[in-house]
Amino acid sequence: MNQNLYNLGVVQAQIDINTQKRLNWKQLIGMSLTRAVAKFRGSGLNASQTINILCKENPGWNSEVIRRLEIGVHARFGEMHTAEGAR
Repeated sequence: MNQNLYNLGVVQAQIDINTQKRLNWKQLIGMSLTRAVAKFRGSGLNASQTINILCKENPGWNSEVIRRLEIGVHARFGEMHTAEGAR
């Protein structure tokens, strides 16, 4: 029984993390994060270079915004790479 309660606690913690307010990238960078990644990727840049450019263009971002940016950029690069392989 205790293990079930622990598992429910872990699940609830993940739900709480994943339901935090999402960032509106369109307001922050003027376009969706997917569109920005596609633009930079099309220019031959990788995920780290994309993150560095976006951070330099927006020096006022706090560590939480940068953390979410890193996660989002890497996720979208991975999605685009997977989509290319599926063709």
